[in-house]
Amino acid sequence: MSDDRSRKRGRSDEDDGYYPSNEFSGEYPPPNGDYPPQEGYNNNNNQGYNQNNYQGNYQGNYRGGYQGGHYGGYQNRYQNRYQGGYQNNYGGNNNGYNNYPPPQLQQHQLPPQQQQPPVYEHKYNQYNQGQPPVGDYNQGNMYNQGFQPQQQQAPPYADAPQAYASGTNNIPVGAPMPVQAPVRESFAGIGGRNNKREYYQPQEEFNKVTELCSRLEFLGDSAFETKMLLTQSSETLAFCWNDLEFKKKLLQYLGAVIYEMPHKSVIFSGLILLSNSKNGDVGKDFIDWLKHRIDEVFNAMVEDSNDNFTSKSEMAHLKSWNVIVTLLRMIGLLSSIIVDFDEIITFTNKLIEFAIELQNNNENRSGLAELIFYEVVIGIPFYLVNDQSNVELKNKLRELINNASKFQVKDGECEFDDDYYKPINSNNGSIVKMSDILRNVCEATESYLDDMSLFMDVASFVDPLIETVLVERGIKIAKVEAERKKAAGETEEKKENDEVNKEQDNDDDYKPNEGEKMDDDDKPKEETNEDEKLEIEEQFVSKHSIGEIEVPSYEVLNRYQDFSKFASDVDKIWLHPRYFINLFPFESTRQQLELETSPSLNSYISMILNDDIINVLFKLEYNRITCSKHLLNFQAYYNHKKFAKPNSPLDKLLIIKDLNKGIDFDLIKNLEESTDFEEEAKQQMINSAKKIQEEYEKGFTSTWKMEEIVLKNIINLAFLLPDSSLTLLYFESLIADTCGRNWTLSKRNANNVGGNNNNDILIFSKLVGDIFRYFYNNVEELEFVNINKFINWFLFQISNFKFEWAWEEWVNNINELGEAEQNYNARIYFIKNVIHKELLINNYKFIKNNTLPKEFQRYANLSLKTKEELIEYDIKFFGKSFADNNTINPFDSIEGENGNGLDDNELNKNYEHYSTEAIVETNTETFKLFDNYLFNHDEHPYNENCRDIYMNLENIEASIELFEELINKLRERVENESEESKIVENSDEYIITVIIQSICLIGSRSFSVFEESLKKVFGEKLKFVLDSIDNDMKEEWIIEAVLRIWNNEPRIGLLFIEKLNKFGVLDTFTIIRKVWNLSSDRLLPLSELYVSEFLENLIEGEIYYEEDESDDTDSNANEGENEEEEEYVEKVNEESFEKYKDTIKFNFEIAIEKMNEMYIEVENGLAIKDLKTLKAGDEDYKWGVKNMFGLLKKYIFKYGKDIGNEGEIENILSGLDNEEIRNELIRLNKQLLV
Repeated sequence: MSDDRSRKRGRSDEDDGYYPSNEFSGEYPPPNGDYPPQEGYNNNNNQGYNQNNYQGNYQGNYRGGYQGGHYGGYQNRYQNRYQGGYQNNYGGNNNGYNNYPPPQLQQHQLPPQQQQPPVYEHKYNQYNQGQPPVGDYNQGNMYNQGFQPQQQQAPPYADAPQAYASGTNNIPVGAPMPVQAPVRESFAGIGGRNNKREYYQPQEEFNKVTELCSRLEFLGDSAFETKMLLTQSSETLAFCWNDLEFKKKLLQYLGAVIYEMPHKSVIFSGLILLSNSKNGDVGKDFIDWLKHRIDEVFNAMVEDSNDNFTSKSEMAHLKSWNVIVTLLRMIGLLSSIIVDFDEIITFTNKLIEFAIELQNNNENRSGLAELIFYEVVIGIPFYLVNDQSNVELKNKLRELINNASKFQVKDGECEFDDDYYKPINSNNGSIVKMSDILRNVCEATESYLDDMSLFMDVASFVDPLIETVLVERGIKIAKVEAERKKAAGETEEKKENDEVNKEQDNDDDYKPNEGEKMDDDDKPKEETNEDEKLEIEEQFVSKHSIGEIEVPSYEVLNRYQDFSKFASDVDKIWLHPRYFINLFPFESTRQQLELETSPSLNSYISMILNDDIINVLFKLEYNRITCSKHLLNFQAYYNHKKFAKPNSPLDKLLIIKDLNKGIDFDLIKNLEESTDFEEEAKQQMINSAKKIQEEYEKGFTSTWKMEEIVLKNIINLAFLLPDSSLTLLYFESLIADTCGRNWTLSKRNANNVGGNNNNDILIFSKLVGDIFRYFYNNVEELEFVNINKFINWFLFQISNFKFEWAWEEWVNNINELGEAEQNYNARIYFIKNVIHKELLINNYKFIKNNTLPKEFQRYANLSLKTKEELIEYDIKFFGKSFADNNTINPFDSIEGENGNGLDDNELNKNYEHYSTEAIVETNTETFKLFDNYLFNHDEHPYNENCRDIYMNLENIEASIELFEELINKLRERVENESEESKIVENSDEYIITVIIQSICLIGSRSFSVFEESLKKVFGEKLKFVLDSIDNDMKEEWIIEAVLRIWNNEPRIGLLFIEKLNKFGVLDTFTIIRKVWNLSSDRLLPLSELYVSEFLENLIEGEIYYEEDESDDTDSNANEGENEEEEEYVEKVNEESFEKYKDTIKFNFEIAIEKMNEMYIEVENGLAIKDLKTLKAGDEDYKWGVKNMFGLLKKYIFKYGKDIGNEGEIENILSGLDNEEIRNELIRLNKQLLV
């Protein structure tokens, strides 16, 4: 806001209804501090009307005079309990009313009979009777001169907000807030067109909102601060709520919290209930806001069904089924202040009936029907959380659940239809189907209506605060009523009040009777029994009507079954059948201990916790750190005694288990009498036992670990099939962050209490280790795509712990497979690819010698070809004798040196200082590229020509003409050799190989150097040579040349190939075909994870290559470019997408071709069911078929919808020779396209 606007009022009577247009319209502050003198104020009083108070009143817009300073007035007046408050309010301090409004404003206030001040304490009656204040309020006798009680009535002020709002003689009971100008409000956004807005200072509003939101951010995080935060925040909400900008921002903030952090809904419902008891408008406006958000979603659905489309971003994020479900639960938590809550019951029943009808009208399952049914039913207990004594409501909820039980749960069309989505093909009970949970949801929910112990008991600390507010309001309102009668001229009442006032004059000398309760100001405390409290609550609590929420017709809602619109990312996980991996109960350690560390997936507790955690994981994805903090503290938002203490180890839970059984066993006594332990260890065990006993007596009797519940949900989303919108990297980072944060917090707490038990500190990390063991023990049953996820996650996690892992646990398991070379076996595949990825990000020597057992060191060899295969390749250019003598054994040179100038001891000592950048910067030395660049060898007859070409390629100033001359000289020498001395089989291949290996050496320092050199140094020279060679094999020669020099690290070689593809040197189809055929004894995409990842990156890169060019064009375009330019950009995108689809199809075709070749070796009896039950010791080729089947399923999951046309996929799959696998993949594709 500009200075002029902040200095000028410029308002009319119509703006606020009670401010004159000509009063105080001059500049603020007045010149020379010349503030207007006030009638009835002496000199001391006029000093009280100082600059601070003037500013406070001015910025407060004279809102009854009490809002000057916004926070100072109300809070200090209330908190000081009028001990010295009177002089602060009227003696010039900015802590109270900030001065009584000047007489100029009195004519515009309410009529005199409405301007009765509230009665806060007995001592105020002196002032109420128009008497000068006496006693401790008579500071300096400043009010004894010129005191005019008829003009200086205090502004209306008390706890409730409705005060005098109507401006009539009918003052609402308990409503002494100042007059508020009528404002038109739309809950879609306050302050829109034609809305009249109150004048305010933006910075002050921002500060108020920021301060309150900063406090609310921590609401519920700590049990010790919850009551204080509720009290303070509700005071601020009630006090500032009538400020429209404040209200608007707080509604947006509260809505965001409830939507993004549903686990905080219960504690925030307590905030709303408490604020509502102080200011009924808070509850009313908040309930209306929630309702209007739900209406917005349904209205958008209706409009969209009539082809009135809204933007994609609004539908994806703001208008979805998840919004409806989340906000409906919040409304349910406020049932105690909604007078027509039957409307919500009716609305809930309509949603359930729609889900039932939708499911019945579908031959197979409907994902939308399941979503609505499940989410609505498990939300029903929320209606009772804050009103548990309401028997009538409970009975209505039972009727709802009984009606919902008519929902028919449906499975797939045939027995194996839903198995496509199984993350793991386990038959040991660790996989739970969502349809089984759906069948139990009604029973589980109904049983929980009688036991609401999961939710935080907000009522235990909110209800007493509300009762206090209501009781005080009841007393104060009664006195306001008495004052009203007095103002109406009821002399008898006045006489009685006078007598009361005389008695109150001697309150300072009051002595309590024996047993009489006193309040904080040493006054007799007015006690109320339960009936009186209920009567007060019924009389004074603010309750509100919500009205009907209309549900669109079945025809409208049925349009969105495919989740293409009005579905958030959370909603979309319902599109396909879902499975849960219930891994912890089936982890080997827990099975041995027979210890239940998490609730059953069929229990209501598990259902609601899983639902809340999944919502948090999706909605807080934009801030991983915040998500991690909330997950670590998740049980704080529920009844924390339903779970074990955070970071409780299994041995502690075993003790609790025994205590729950009532076993007569005194652990502490046995430890004290034991002689089996050293004294220090013995004392530590005794202290731990005493702590467990103490916690148990306080109610921590559960063995359920919230950490396991949280991790279980993260893992289930990470391994979901098909993938959700969240990336694996997000889950990897989240788990690593949470482990680190848990370790830090646990260590800090241990230090604070004088202990440091590492066993407790690392609990979260140990749980991750338990998951690793579970997955490895079941790796043969994991889907191929999930084995790859497991590899990437395992690597990410251990890389954050210095690559430490107990590999020895798995040595015997691998040894059982024998010494025979295996390429596809699931266990070998997992271990080999983890080690390969470790070598990509760390030093070879360190990984091999410091982290791996001897039995696993053989998997550290990344070489693509053996020495024999390399010799066979080199003979084409150097002859047999030269190749035999000079071709080195792969990795021999790296075995001799670590490539970083450090011996093993130094490397181990300085691990923390070792930088992976050193690998990139010294690639030439690390991988001994010059040893593989044989063209420069002294014994090679053409070495001088090759050196000249190398130097020309490296020199940016060397001309292309000179380069052409050097190439011609080399070609001439090679082709003119006699038959006896001829060593080069093909001169074209030789020249291409020389150039490609030379530029690989030049660009080996980094990819940026290679890319830059392609553009500015040797790119044109390379294209010149390729254009001059007419041979269909030249692109394959390029690929072979790159991978020959990068044989020891083929992953880098493939990345060089990808760069050449982007530069236009290599065709994508050629690369794909060559990669599938790089090895003669194995299919690399099935045995090497980096190869299959390379192919996927290559395929997906087809879209972005063309889009990057269009983006460059678009970014340079000026604003207001014509439509023709926009159409051109769109055309480029379409063309690139078509190329992308063609690449997918081509890769599919090559994979199917290889599948058919593999099946030639497979016995006729090997069917799909056999592939699903393969064991570790089965033949390697069978594992190859299984991996290929899994890879094809992954392609359908990932690319099926991009191709779009069901017939196109069927045409591609028709090339599969095996009928069973062909039909299985076609059926899967049909399901995904539904």
